[in-house]
Amino acid sequence: MQTGNVFHLVHRFGDREDQISANFGFILKVNLPVLVALLHLLRIPTKTLTRSELNAIDIQTQVSYARGDDPQSRIDLEIRLPGRFIVFLESKLANTGVGRNQLGKYVAILRRERDTYEHVRLLLVTQLDRAAEADTWRRTLTSGTGLRSGEFCYLRWENVRQLIADSRTNGRIAFINGLFLDYLGDMMSDRKTMKDQLIGKVPEVIVVATDMDWWDFALRKRIAVQANGTPDARYVAFYRIKPEAAITHIAEVESTETNVLSRDLFRDALALRRRGKERGWFHRPQKVYRLKEIVPLAFPIRRRGRAAVRVKMFSTMSQLLKARYLEDLYRSKA
Repeated sequence: MQTGNVFHLVHRFGDREDQISANFGFILKVNLPVLVALLHLLRIPTKTLTRSELNAIDIQTQVSYARGDDPQSRIDLEIRLPGRFIVFLESKLANTGVGRNQLGKYVAILRRERDTYEHVRLLLVTQLDRAAEADTWRRTLTSGTGLRSGEFCYLRWENVRQLIADSRTNGRIAFINGLFLDYLGDMMSDRKTMKDQLIGKVPEVIVVATDMDWWDFALRKRIAVQANGTPDARYVAFYRIKPEAAITHIAEVESTETNVLSRDLFRDALALRRRGKERGWFHRPQKVYRLKEIVPLAFPIRRRGRAAVRVKMFSTMSQLLKARYLEDLYRSKA
């Protein structure tokens, strides 16, 4: 257990979802500007609140609500100001499912509490981009449970992370904010802009194997896709398997993003959706390279002999520009 950061010591709240919710609750309690910014995102008015009312906002984690046959209903994080508002936060990391019963029980509690509050909110916060799924939940909950429009809200933990990073504080609070941001780290920051990365820390060129379906997808979306743990790169070169059997195009990488869900990425790419389901990778998070203009190489780098790009390979730009055949690239790496 790491002891250099107090947030790593919050280890008795069960799983990571509970730990992060508890730590975020602490940040909200000690950093009033972040709390106000969050309430603003949830469209809860704060201008009429006095300083004493803001200080009186109650923030608790793992709040227990006895309800019918489920006496252990627990809210990840609860934010409330008696008479004014109550917010339930439900946290989901990785690709953890969100069950109808789970959100439904929160809605039932909020509806029960509505008469005593001006504003009620159910906030779902996820690690991965699950906006499409959240939109489905919004429609389901507002039509099937009586939750009103605007009372279900969705954020990613990356949005929360940015909210804290943008907080203008100093002294003790700035130090605590820094510890929390370090604690979240790259786990919640999925997108990296290449111009912000240190030269020498990122490979220059990744060459990706591309058949006709992937090539069509790349041209339409200006996107290359690899397994989630694949390193960043400054350029993506496309080895087109058939009929070219050559590296024909290259594009500069604008940004990379990890933990992208296939169901969102391939929403209008039916052939890739089908292949992903058949081959077992559709439900795995993917890494996406978002590209600038895809341009042809002056001379295609053709396959000769047994050399081929099966999935991917890495190269420098100078090696790529010098090569005339794929075996030249492999020889330069030997």
